[in-house]
Amino acid sequence: MIAWLFNRLSQAVPLGCVLFFLSCTSSIFCAHYFTTASILSQAWYHSLFQEYDQLNPTDMPQQPYTPHHLAALLPADFKIGWSSSGHQFGPDCVLHEGENICDYARWAKKNNLNQPTAEYGYWLDINKHYEQYLDIMKDNGLKLFRFEVSWPLIQPNEKIYNEEILNLYARIFQATLDRGITPLICFHHYHQPCWFADRGGFRKEKNKHYFAQFCKKVYEHLMSTALNSSSHAKKLQHIHPLWATFNSPEGVALKTYVTHDLPEPIYHDGSSQIHNALTMLKNMCEAHVDAAEAIHAAYRQVIKPSFSYNATPQIGFLKNIHQCDVAPIPMSYKEKICALLLCLVANTMQDDTVFNFFTRGQFVYALPRQCFVVSDPSYTQERVKKSIDWIGLNYYSNRFFKGTKAIPETNAFYQTANSNYRIYPQGLLRALLKLDTKLAHKLHIPIYITETGLATSDNEQESHEKRNRYYAAYASAIPVAIKKGCRIAGLAAWAQADNYEWQPRPKNRKVYAGSVQPLGHRYYGLCAVKNDGTIFPKDKDNFLMNLARAIANNTHNPSYSSPDIRKTQLRENIRA
Repeated sequence: MIAWLFNRLSQAVPLGCVLFFLSCTSSIFCAHYFTTASILSQAWYHSLFQEYDQLNPTDMPQQPYTPHHLAALLPADFKIGWSSSGHQFGPDCVLHEGENICDYARWAKKNNLNQPTAEYGYWLDINKHYEQYLDIMKDNGLKLFRFEVSWPLIQPNEKIYNEEILNLYARIFQATLDRGITPLICFHHYHQPCWFADRGGFRKEKNKHYFAQFCKKVYEHLMSTALNSSSHAKKLQHIHPLWATFNSPEGVALKTYVTHDLPEPIYHDGSSQIHNALTMLKNMCEAHVDAAEAIHAAYRQVIKPSFSYNATPQIGFLKNIHQCDVAPIPMSYKEKICALLLCLVANTMQDDTVFNFFTRGQFVYALPRQCFVVSDPSYTQERVKKSIDWIGLNYYSNRFFKGTKAIPETNAFYQTANSNYRIYPQGLLRALLKLDTKLAHKLHIPIYITETGLATSDNEQESHEKRNRYYAAYASAIPVAIKKGCRIAGLAAWAQADNYEWQPRPKNRKVYAGSVQPLGHRYYGLCAVKNDGTIFPKDKDNFLMNLARAIANNTHNPSYSSPDIRKTQLRENIRA
């Protein structure tokens, strides 16, 4: 058996490659060698047992479920809804009295990029038309609404909180409750105040307390305002808001320092870009813990004693999973080894670092000659585990690599208007199982699918039909994951309506060459937008809305409870 293993390993990675890779680390201290060994051992594992890393799980249904069939397989309290964000759903950060308050708006202006304003063909304005948007949700049976409280608007200056904006978000919060919809409030979605970025943003560790103070202020204001109203206090007895510190912290870090599609904060210490990205990610994970503790303090010190409110805040964050996979196409031996190592490094960097922090209280990442990042030891396992009550999953697609080159989807049936994503519903099942195995199951917390959606290049009927097929296929992965032991509580689609999309930096515009629409115009919305900023459903036969109504009619279904016994898969036996 040992001889067989050695033979297979030697076939997977030739000795020359191993020696060359290790020689590159000769000037790095011991911890780097352990990381190098870990990466190589995982490469061997993938090559040796790649038949168990199925890109197309066989337990996915052969045909997507209909809304009524799917509803019968989901728990009665499963929530269907849609998502939004602050900067992408309105012009306020750009049109703020001529003053730069948002780091992204300032950066986009400097680089001559599109902005979310009518000048560029974006009419959406959630802060102005939220009542109408929420009415559509209620009329179509949707029960989960994710929205962002925009930090730049609320705190345009370090010492100033805009009470008018805080009261606006309090009204949106209450309007959501009035319609029997669960609010999912996100504190940070890819943009932040200019003053915070100019102090080094999340790249500088000592800035974390600014974010915690902001989260505490908003939580206290929204909850106290609602509980001061007897009608809303009554609603809060059976509707429990969800609070999300960050949307995709790993996305923020990597887009800032690796792809450069978000503005860099003003901070320079000569570190590599990889080191900067991983340090920012580590700081954001720690900032989540600080923010959760600040919110819980506000609950104990203000909300609970003042209003006799006994529901502790439910706090989580939104984790993006975008699998990097070796392309299942012919390639040279060298290309395969490069692709294996690239995918392992990328997946470890964006996923395992976060999972390890929240399950072990340890954020550790080392890459030879690039970075060595370790979390503050004061963030112990016990302390970190108390900071998270649920986890959100953002999922669209995987990405294939041949060598170090990303391989685009060539089959029109699976293409989307976003060249980074292909239609790949099997990937949602993979992502759910990974998130459950590495985080949710260990912490005994539920998963909410907080983003998934299809980008199209137009609003024609063919695109609507393709979007329905997309949601039917992706949603069909949910009962499969539940059967395997995942505790999944809801799905919020991206997006509520056709919205502004984050612009790539000028050097990255070539990625979108050949797009029919101007840069940034991709139609994700379940609703279209009129020129006056109001919205309307794109088609009457919308899959997700039909599913929401079908779930409401299936009240006999039991609520979900996580099973005590999970099936043991062959793959897990092999890994053990």
